[in-house]
Amino acid sequence: MGRTDKQTEGSRATAKPQRSEMNSFIGRSRLIHTAKELLGKEEVRIVTLVGIGGVGKTRAMQQLVDQVRTDYPDGVAVIYLADVTSRDEQLAAAISEGTGLLDNSPEPGVDRLVTHLRDRHMLLVLDNCEHLPHLRHLVRRLLEAAPGLTVLATSRGPLGVRGEHHVRVPPLSVGGEGGTQANVNHKPEALRLLVDRARPYGVAIGEHDYPKALRVCRKLDGIPLAIELAAGQLGPMTLSELLDILENDLLGVLVDGDSEQDHQRTLRKTMDWSWRLLTPSEQTTWSSAAVFEGGFDLDAARQVCVLEGVDHRAVPALITSLVRKSILTANQQDGSTRYRMPETIRAYGLEKLDGDRVAALRHAHATYYRERIAHVAANWLQRDEVPMLRGLRCDLPNLRTAEGYFLTAGESAIALDLVIDAVRTRFLIFAGLINGMVRMLDLAVDAYAGVKHPRLIVGLALAAWIATITGDQERARPLLERAEELAQQSGQSASLHPLLTARGTWAWLAESDPSKARDSVRILRLALRLAQSGGAAPGDIHMIRLLLAISAGFLGEETEARMLASQLLTEARGAGAQWAISWALWTRALVELRFGTPARAMKLVQEALAIQRSIGDTWGLAWSVWLIALIAARLGDYELTGHLLGFANAMQKLTHASVLGLFPFLRLQQQIVAGVRTAIGDEALSVFVARGEKLFVQPRDREILLDRALRAGNDGEAGDERSQKAPGIRPHARPGGLSNREWEVASLIADGLSNREIGERLSIVERTAEVHVGNVLRKLGLHNRVGVANWYQGQRPLGAG
Repeated sequence: MGRTDKQTEGSRATAKPQRSEMNSFIGRSRLIHTAKELLGKEEVRIVTLVGIGGVGKTRAMQQLVDQVRTDYPDGVAVIYLADVTSRDEQLAAAISEGTGLLDNSPEPGVDRLVTHLRDRHMLLVLDNCEHLPHLRHLVRRLLEAAPGLTVLATSRGPLGVRGEHHVRVPPLSVGGEGGTQANVNHKPEALRLLVDRARPYGVAIGEHDYPKALRVCRKLDGIPLAIELAAGQLGPMTLSELLDILENDLLGVLVDGDSEQDHQRTLRKTMDWSWRLLTPSEQTTWSSAAVFEGGFDLDAARQVCVLEGVDHRAVPALITSLVRKSILTANQQDGSTRYRMPETIRAYGLEKLDGDRVAALRHAHATYYRERIAHVAANWLQRDEVPMLRGLRCDLPNLRTAEGYFLTAGESAIALDLVIDAVRTRFLIFAGLINGMVRMLDLAVDAYAGVKHPRLIVGLALAAWIATITGDQERARPLLERAEELAQQSGQSASLHPLLTARGTWAWLAESDPSKARDSVRILRLALRLAQSGGAAPGDIHMIRLLLAISAGFLGEETEARMLASQLLTEARGAGAQWAISWALWTRALVELRFGTPARAMKLVQEALAIQRSIGDTWGLAWSVWLIALIAARLGDYELTGHLLGFANAMQKLTHASVLGLFPFLRLQQQIVAGVRTAIGDEALSVFVARGEKLFVQPRDREILLDRALRAGNDGEAGDERSQKAPGIRPHARPGGLSNREWEVASLIADGLSNREIGERLSIVERTAEVHVGNVLRKLGLHNRVGVANWYQGQRPLGAG
């Protein structure tokens, strides 16, 4: 999956590099000006920054984006494609994630992306496109379908899209031949970069050093990556020593040929001497680390590098040395450091390995990630749950590569085990990339299909379970039937808890007949007992208990639902697992809504929402907003109900976590919304829902509404909790059957306020205020505002207002 910068709401945030050199940007003013002018022209739809590897295309793009971001009402989405393969679905998924569209839907990814971008006025930035020959077809389709879309790309060559404008990214300027031309007030771009990059290493290049420094920059052709590598050698050696090495090693490199070929040879030569200046252990670490896809952490580096004879105790120091010498970059995330190798340097490192060594390293890499995912699957129910999930998300390219290695090596059983464990961790549900999990599972299941073994039944059952919880029952049914058939043939229909879990989940969520759906509780009870007696991992048992508690709550099993929900929360809090805690709270809230007090349910789900919001949960957020909307209806806040239902509708379109394919959720929503329609009418509810969908569009409005959802019921408007036991819609009675909001509106009418003034006082739009006034008139059987004022004055004030 491509890396994304948090430029548009809903995209995944990536940790920024912590090294000081990444905080500065040197030169490129003319280049940035030219590209900015092109992007400002209405007729220009696609601009590509073109240049050799290492010339600084990505940094130029980032600077350009900073300058044009405010020109696009729907924001800028930056997608880093270095880790993405040319497969259309994976490419579409990477771009979807970067634009805030989560990869959870069974609908083809390209179609969803087209629909998502069709009406948006935004800048789509695609970095590192040269290895994706099919990208031009996708870009062409997006530009044709979305008239407000502009594309900015970086590549070593043009994409080949009609109307494409190319801006060549040259090396940094190195000034004239006379080194004395440089001074403190006028330094060529390449010299400024070298001075800046040397400073963090304690090397100060003063004005008296400029002639030598300029000769270094000229020898390196002003190529930024080459200068970065050279600066990494300063400190252990002087500027004069560095210049001597460059003049000896690069002598004669500028032979006849075009300038791009010259620059490529210079960069190649720079990496050659950078390699030679390393110790043998540093060289081995460089080449070993090149097998990682999309980055790695220190533990992964230790496990892979030791295969090449590196002492595992020396790996941290060796990695730090490579960071210092610009071979690696370092990023901080969740209190740990992840490392990444620029693609040009990575390709060079792989070239240094012969075939047998590459095969051995890839085997070690795949084995490490197989063991890592198995460890998380068995141990995720703990305090580090969220960092574990985020770490796995970062390692998705490595996990895909590991699966591909095992499949290519004929180890389909290991590949399937790896993916089964990935599903058990739930990390791609957390990240909103369920389709990524589905694709991995389909590959492994298909490769193992000819073997009759319990793991195939488990794989099919998990695939059916994923399809069921996402509402894709057309996919779920044949998968479940195939798993059931294989289980019957092998006599394991009642002995595999994943199969029983999938069967029970199907009965609960997909069975349209409520009487048949009730069988899900019995099936999930059996799955829970089987998992407990069979020594299943704590996380697996916790997940079955979660599904059983929610199904019991929906199906009216109050005693069991309360007991299980309480056990869930106690277990999750005891483990300190934040995502598990949020879902246990959500379950407790559902049970309270069904059998207890809405006010108590509101507090529980608000606590769940606060956690989900803080940890970046892409899946649970939509369901918590949805549940708050229904609870708000029970508490009589119909305006908030409508706003949040609209908000949830819009959010569910992004996450594809829809109630439409999940019958118990749909039935509960229909039941409660029917009461709201009776109370305020179809037109009023439609206005509120439309307003909520509109509020979802802008990030600021979105955050304001989420804040409001977190405060709902805490300002005295929710009514007396003791009066909420009944399952009806209305809270404690106001005179005339008015809701709390309508009572407040009536008081403002009595004060002589207009609809506009009421809207300003209550922080609602004038149209919403008009709807409330109409409801007051209708409920009281009055025809004008004077009648409302007279009626209000004759009432005994109750509560606020």
